[in-house]
Amino acid sequence: EDIVKKLNAQFPDDPKWAVRLSDIYLLKGNAKDALEMIEAVIANRPNINLRAHLLAAEAARRSKNIKKSVEILERAHAMHPANRVVLNNLIYSLSFDRKTIPRAMELLPKLSDLWGDSFVAYDTAATVYRNADDEEKSVEYLKKAMKSIKNVDPTWLERNPKAVDIDTYVGEYDYSLDEGISGIQKNIRALKRRDIYSTGADLNKMLQRAANEE
Repeated sequence: EDIVKKLNAQFPDDPKWAVRLSDIYLLKGNAKDALEMIEAVIANRPNINLRAHLLAAEAARRSKNIKKSVEILERAHAMHPANRVVLNNLIYSLSFDRKTIPRAMELLPKLSDLWGDSFVAYDTAATVYRNADDEEKSVEYLKKAMKSIKNVDPTWLERNPKAVDIDTYVGEYDYSLDEGISGIQKNIRALKRRDIYSTGADLNKMLQRAANEE
């Protein structure tokens, strides 16, 4: 961290050091400082790469500033309309505000088109409907999500660049892959407890996945 701070001070016109420092802050749980730094970078360079925008949105989410997270992701989505990670994160953020849940539902078909019959699309749909108080629909999509990963080798999933990121999208649930549909009630309870904030270990994977699709 100290080395990156020195490089950022030494090369203020090179945004990569500020982005990297923001990344470090976020991974250490300091979302407020991460957001402050990365926002300044984006303000001065609105066309900076997608990684910076996703980092800012993640920092805003972890700061529980959902409105700002949505604003950042809407801009990123406008610039990269076919990027699945951006769209997925946008829908998640939209689903956590009653006023924007309709927008989240509006975008779900597009997410399904981009991801196909995947855990990601179903998991996101389950969260949207959960937050809309439609438990029946939420359970329906959660079952589909679990079915989509049943009997799939987790090693293949982790190594396949187009496969679901198990750590990011499955790790927050209180179950293992081999439990399959039998764990549905446990996962419904987990779904009701979960929030939209991914763990620090997942952040770079999410950012890299998005960058690969940029």
